[in-house]
Amino acid sequence: MIRSKLKQPKRKSEDDLFSEYIRKRAIMRSGGCERCLTQKYDIQKDNGEVLPAWKQLQCAHLISRRHQGTAWDIDNALGLCGSCHMNIDSMDQKSIFIVEKIGRKQYELLLIRKAGVHHIDKAALILYLKKQIEELNYQAPWRE
Repeated sequence: MIRSKLKQPKRKSEDDLFSEYIRKRAIMRSGGCERCLTQKYDIQKDNGEVLPAWKQLQCAHLISRRHQGTAWDIDNALGLCGSCHMNIDSMDQKSIFIVEKIGRKQYELLLIRKAGVHHIDKAALILYLKKQIEELNYQAPWRE
């Protein structure tokens, strides 16, 4: 019996913009991974293309993005290297890490927003994220 490949859910433009913003913000805030603080630098590929530092990070949600109330909340994500992203996602005591990283009050506010019923205006979200990315690009132009 031949099994068909499971289809990955389609990424939405707001997901891509959110991820870009979080990863660029991480480079601005810490120069790389926001957990282990490993610095990331632009890498010159063999073909001459440049892999920007921010593209070497992953957007890691502190509270699962399945909760629409916090899925695109910029307080709910960090830019992490792949190793740290896997590490925090597998932590038994993930909440302890979150409290240490963002503080108890911010974590409690995220939990409240997660539990709420939210109807996200996707068009407004996209405009907001584009503006935030534009501001980061102005502060530190990225090589694409």
